Amino acid sequence: MKLRYDYPNYSLTHSLTHSLTHLLLQAKLNIEVTSKPTEIDELERKVIQLQMERLSIARDEAGSPRLSSLDSSIATLNRQVSELKEKWDLERAGNSLTHLLTH
Repeated sequence: MKLRYDYPNYSLTHSLTHSLTHLLLQAKLNIEVTSKPTEIDELERKVIQLQMERLSIARDEAGSPRLSSLDSSIATLNRQVSELKEKWDLERAGNSLTHLLTH
């Protein structure tokens, strides 16, 4: 059996494979850059949960120790979210710059 290599088809296949790979990597990068990290998402959900609890307690128990505790927890979580978002924004900016420089 004699093998026949058709170079134009190889070239086309290689080019299409390369283009597809590039598009998939670019899509993955876009998803990573725009998707909120799980840690930030979880902390934001916890803040919302505590704020809802605070609202329900504030109506009935103004000035209670639990209300003060909730306020403190919410403030702490909001600081953590802000710090994580700041780091995430820096990472996204760095990834975008790296992507622009390499393409």
